[in-house]
Amino acid sequence: DCGPVLVPESELPIELPEYVQTTGNPLAESAAFVETTCPECGAPAERETDTMDTFVDSSWYFLRFLSPHRDDAPFDSERANDWLPVDVYVGGEEHAVLHLLYIRFFTRALADVGLLDVREPVRQLINQGTVLHSGEKMSKTKGNVVSPHEYGAETTRLFVLSAAHPEQDFEWTARSVSTAYDLQQQLFGMTQSFVERAAVRDERESHDEYVAREVDRTVAAVTDHYERFRFHRAVSEIRTLADLLGQYREYDTPNEQVYRRGLRVLARLVAPMAPFLGEEMWNLLRGDGPVTTARWPEPESTVDRYDVERSLVETLRDDVREICDVAGIQDPARIEVVLAPDWKFEVREVVRDSDDTEAVVGTIMDDESMRAIGEPVQQYATTLQSERRELQPVLSPADELAVLRRAAWLLGDEFDAEVTVRQADDTGESATKADPGKPALYIE
Repeated sequence: DCGPVLVPESELPIELPEYVQTTGNPLAESAAFVETTCPECGAPAERETDTMDTFVDSSWYFLRFLSPHRDDAPFDSERANDWLPVDVYVGGEEHAVLHLLYIRFFTRALADVGLLDVREPVRQLINQGTVLHSGEKMSKTKGNVVSPHEYGAETTRLFVLSAAHPEQDFEWTARSVSTAYDLQQQLFGMTQSFVERAAVRDERESHDEYVAREVDRTVAAVTDHYERFRFHRAVSEIRTLADLLGQYREYDTPNEQVYRRGLRVLARLVAPMAPFLGEEMWNLLRGDGPVTTARWPEPESTVDRYDVERSLVETLRDDVREICDVAGIQDPARIEVVLAPDWKFEVREVVRDSDDTEAVVGTIMDDESMRAIGEPVQQYATTLQSERRELQPVLSPADELAVLRRAAWLLGDEFDAEVTVRQADDTGESATKADPGKPALYIE
């Protein structure tokens, strides 16, 4: 007869019953919970068994997290207005569609009643991909889940982040997981062996400078990949630098400063994805404080065109391999790398900066130094003009020469050959064959 009656605060919280096996509402099946006494008249009564869905709590938890100890309001509005909107929301497609809808609804409702100034709670959405097992979505319902305990949380996390772009699906295989485990062993092993029994030297040579530059390039690349959520590429960069440091140590006694910095950079770069591994490496290398609070590494030199430098070196190495394979050269004794003459770099730059309608060949030939070289300049400019839209940026002649001289040890180490790097004269066979970013090669 009393109708709906509130439970007195003195009786809160109401203790829920033990789990009741049922296909419906478990609260409705528990007589001990349902049957009670009306707090107003004392007559027999029934407790309400329809409860709010969990989405009601999950739709504003991010606001409560900002002021969890406040007991006079659901959240601190001033602090929430200062922090919102959330920078990035990461979730699966189903979760993001439904939950994101709920938090947007709640945020707008809270703004309507004056508790928030913002109406959109999230700035960016990333829909994470699905983990597949034997071609099917991994789920508890299908019984095809893999427990992280089988491989360890660190290995599992590193593999998931390295397997694919965050928004792509990927297949879980034991072989693929092993690559993440192997990378951890490689990083820890090379750090431990360096600390325990490393032979090092103080003087710096050209190949030391190449490795130092590659450390800088890795810092720049991984930082960019993290900011763009391309964790799989960050792992690839870390693995590449680890391989290079290993090759560097095998090639020669490493420079102490270069090698130690390389290992410390690896520890800091891998820490966001493998924090325990990063901490172990950092501790072995006597880093200051925890690795998670250490300053993020920065390049020690200018790396504005690190991608061009890398492409130059990798393309050169691929070209040498291809020539040796096609020509059947098993053990080359000498590899000569010849860069294009300065005038080719100048012509290329003029053509790249020109408009389609410009008479660029005539403009180039108006230059006295170009006229002195003559027909080779005219032919080269004419060829480039037809390819103008496809021309990629290249380094300056001085920078290309410096990069390839620093990288010459890689060819020498791989082919056990004498390697020389020089620039071609203005005319002659080498000048004809070599292009900016694509040196001529002579292999004996």
